[in-house]
Amino acid sequence: MAMWPICICCSGNGTASPAPRTASRLLVLEKGTPGLSVVRLEDKMGTRASSTATIAFDNCRVSRANLIGEPGDGLKILFASLNKSRPSVAAHALGIARAAFEDSVQYINERVQSGRKILEFPKASSSWWRTLHRSSHW
Repeated sequence: MAMWPICICCSGNGTASPAPRTASRLLVLEKGTPGLSVVRLEDKMGTRASSTATIAFDNCRVSRANLIGEPGDGLKILFASLNKSRPSVAAHALGIARAAFEDSVQYINERVQSGRKILEFPKASSSWWRTLHRSSHW
């Protein structure tokens, strides 16, 4: 777990369930805070620069100084940070797609079946070109 994990939560007076849009808050937690424990770290695919974990609170007290923004700003801040990461996520996806395409080109030009490259078989060739055509329109 990070030294200062950030958690989104709903704050309220404890009597009614507040609407997430108006009561969401971001908290900066400090690793080692009494009552804060990690239940499970997620084993993620892809980008692993930040941890995703299930955490538990047991009489955990957090200082007001650890609150980010005003009441109700939590989702707005969270979505703004997601919007900043979208271009890099898209770039990763395009890089992976390009690598897959390049590997498939190499494979269909090297793989031999019954003494012929698989690209020379009409069914394999048309299927590959159809896939290439569809992927070029994204």
